[in-house]
Order: sequence, then structure tokens, then C-alpha cells
Amino acid sequence: MIIYYDTRQKKGKHDKKHQQIMSMGYELQPMTLKIGDYMIEGNNAVSVDTKQNLGEVYSNIVNDKSRFMKEVRKAFGNKVKLYVLIEHGGTIKTLNDVCNWKPKYGYLSGRDVMERLVAIHRAYGTEFLFCDKRVTGKKIIELLLKGNAKI
Repeated sequence: MIIYYDTRQKKGKHDKKHQQIMSMGYELQPMTLKIGDYMIEGNNAVSVDTKQNLGEVYSNIVNDKSRFMKEVRKAFGNKVKLYVLIEHGGTIKTLNDVCNWKPKYGYLSGRDVMERLVAIHRAYGTEFLFCDKRVTGKKIIELLLKGNAKI
């Protein structure tokens, strides 16, 4: 089975998760994806967007809000289930845990960030999930296969 990954990803930053995916027997192919970072061949209804940590998510919802929200709205409008997989690890395992997160920079609290993510989820169905970097490849496959049941 082929997993497509977005060609606009930063070179070298995703090697570990790509190795994980290939070690599970999947073939990776670059493709310019309109939504997210990963999709499975034959199913445009599910996409996984990866974020290196909550700091990147914070930046997306504060500094890059229009670009991030454009992608969220595009997924919703095209009936694509968008999973945002955040490689934060540590004590943050659920969206509720974000409430206790303390951003290094900026004016929003962890509670503010959590509330914004919950609002995006309610309005657009985008799911925000968390994992340790050591299992990101495995989680990407799980999420893509979850939505692949229709094929």
C-alpha cells in the first residue's frame, strides 16, 4: 500500500517517521497534497497533518492563523477527515492536558490554546491527537487506516 507525503515538508525533518512507515511494509511516495502531510493511496477522505510540538500548533493558531484555518476549512469543505497529530510527548496525551501547558512565548495560556483547538474541532471536525516522536509513523498509519475502512 502506498502512503503519500506532502512534497513541501522540510527535508530531513521527517526521516525517522518515514523509516517507521517503511519498516511497517508501506511504500512512501512524494506528492503535493492539498490537505495535510499524509494520505493513503485510493482514499482522499482522510489526511494526517503532523506538528512537531505544541509550540508549532500555537504558532499556527496565533501567527499563521489564516493559513492554518484555510487548510482546516478546505478539509471540512471537501469532506476530508483531518487529524492533526502533535508530536509533543511527555505529560500531554489528550486535548484536556493542553490546559496545563505553559507556552514559552506569547500571550495565550495553555487553557486558551485548548479552548481554541476545541472550538476548531467543534466547528470543523478536525481532531487534535498527541503522540511521542518514537511512534509517530505508527500513529500516522493507524489514523490513515481508520479512515480506509470504506475502501
